[in-house]
Amino acid sequence: MTTKNKPNERGRRGRAGTAQPGAHRSKRKPAEQALRRYRQILHLFVENSPAAIAMLDREMNYIIASRRYLSDYELGEQNLIGRSHYEVFPEIPERWKEIHRRCLAGAIEKADEDPFPRKDGKLDWVRWEIRPWHETNGEIGGIILFSEVITERKLAQEELRLSRDRLAELSRRLVEAHESERRAIGRELHDQIGQMLTALKLTIEIAMQLPPEQALRKAAQEKELVEDLLARVSALSLELRPPMLDDLGLIPALLWHVNRFQEQSRIEVDFKHSGVEGKRFPPEIETTAYRIVQESLTNAARHAGATRVRLEVQRRDGWMEIQIEDDGAGFDVESALAKNRGLGGMRERVQLVGGTFQIESEPGKGTRELIRLPIREETQ
Repeated sequence: MTTKNKPNERGRRGRAGTAQPGAHRSKRKPAEQALRRYRQILHLFVENSPAAIAMLDREMNYIIASRRYLSDYELGEQNLIGRSHYEVFPEIPERWKEIHRRCLAGAIEKADEDPFPRKDGKLDWVRWEIRPWHETNGEIGGIILFSEVITERKLAQEELRLSRDRLAELSRRLVEAHESERRAIGRELHDQIGQMLTALKLTIEIAMQLPPEQALRKAAQEKELVEDLLARVSALSLELRPPMLDDLGLIPALLWHVNRFQEQSRIEVDFKHSGVEGKRFPPEIETTAYRIVQESLTNAARHAGATRVRLEVQRRDGWMEIQIEDDGAGFDVESALAKNRGLGGMRERVQLVGGTFQIESEPGKGTRELIRLPIREETQ
């Protein structure tokens, strides 16, 4: 039995076992479209990523870079595609080129913080990671770079560290100040009040053995000792903290202190105030203001040799401003702040309540202080 070929069968199949060229094209087309779509998605992802990302080939030419990368490295709207990384950053140090070579060989490199000098001399800090990317055949096609400029975070951490150090130093100084104050009180009690009490005790013991008339005369001496003792205890109490600061407020306490200072030092004080009369402020503000004025007047008398002081306290735009000027000897401010714990303590006391402390002085030209303290709505 003979079988005949169908007339169109060979025409449909072509050569035996050979597919039609159109069939290859029809299969490649969806794969190419999928690849293009994948690349488009990758480009969109990288370009719009919130991180700084750059993808480079084996010759260190840019394939793609995110907008954040352009922004972080101050590249503006440059088109990096096809350009060499070393052309874009001609000043790049050799150590970075060595890192790139290691990553192109398969290594993964990273750093949590690394200095990055700018062309203008500014120093930024960068956290980065570089790793190779691979072709479909498994070969390394280049590197991909992830980075984040962390300069603000680094500065904030450093400021936090400095603040902690300043707080620790302030705490140490406060402890020293308390100890110094205790020693002063101890000396006053022992050297002055203790001696007076001893003298009073001896006078009473002697008086008890004397005839009545002589005992009366001794009693008069005892009365003088008691009055002197009361005056010294009262002065010591006022020096520690005047009750009127708590009872009447800042301005009455300052008026009392200024008058007392003038009597004791013979230094004239021109005291003016506005917007603060009859007002009460937060206790920490009143205490800080009083102590600053107290310390400044003491410095004017003890160290500056001043003959005249101008003191002004006023309320302005939510702040209490205190200006203190004297005509004393003056000094070098920077050196004094570094060496003089009193001035440093005044500045820290002001900063502790959120205020600002400025001081101007030159040898032979007196001293001017400007202190600003934040104040809430005052209460009567």
